[in-house]
Amino acid sequence: MHNANVTPLWPLRPGHMVIVLRPDGVNAVPELALGEVMIMVTNSGARGANHDWTPSVDSIGALLFVHVRVFTPSFLHTYSMLSCAELGCVTNLRVPRTHLIFSLATASADIQKVDMVSNPHHPFRYITLGTFSVQILRALEQRKNDVASCVHDLVKKESARQKSTESSSGMPGNNNEAVRSDGDE
Repeated sequence: MHNANVTPLWPLRPGHMVIVLRPDGVNAVPELALGEVMIMVTNSGARGANHDWTPSVDSIGALLFVHVRVFTPSFLHTYSMLSCAELGCVTNLRVPRTHLIFSLATASADIQKVDMVSNPHHPFRYITLGTFSVQILRALEQRKNDVASCVHDLVKKESARQKSTESSSGMPGNNNEAVRSDGDE
C-alpha cells in the first residue's frame, strides 16, 4: 500500500500499532514486526533543518523515521512487549519511513491493550489484535519476501533521488540509516 494506511482521515499518532519491516540489514532474512508507535520524527528537508518530534502525521511522506516498541507473539492473537522474555527486555526500533508497511490506526478500537504493572519502572503490556488486524498481519507475513523486495527497491530509488539532489546542491545529505536498539527501558 503506497501510503501505509496513513491518511488525513486516519493519521498516525503515538500509541497506534503498526506493521514494519525490520531494518536490520541488507542481507538479513526479511522479518515483519508488530510495533507500537512511541515517537515520530519529521524533517522539512531544508538545509540545516532540525529533526522535529511530531504528535501526528497524515502522510507517510512527512516522516523521517518512527520509533516503535516491538511486540512478539505470545498466544493466538495476543502479543507481548517482551521481545526477550528470558532477559525481561523490550526491543525498540528506529524505523525509516520506507520500512513502515501498514498502520493499524483504523483498527484501534479492535485492539485491546492490557497494562500490567508489577514494577513501576518496568511496565508490561499485552495486546490482543482484532480480526481485521490479524488478517492484515497474516497476509503480509505470507508475502514478506515480496514486501522486502518492494522496500529494497524503494530505498534504492530514494537513495538515488537524494544523491541527485546532493549533486545539484553540492551539499552532503543526511544519513538516515536504521538503528536497532535492544535494551531494558
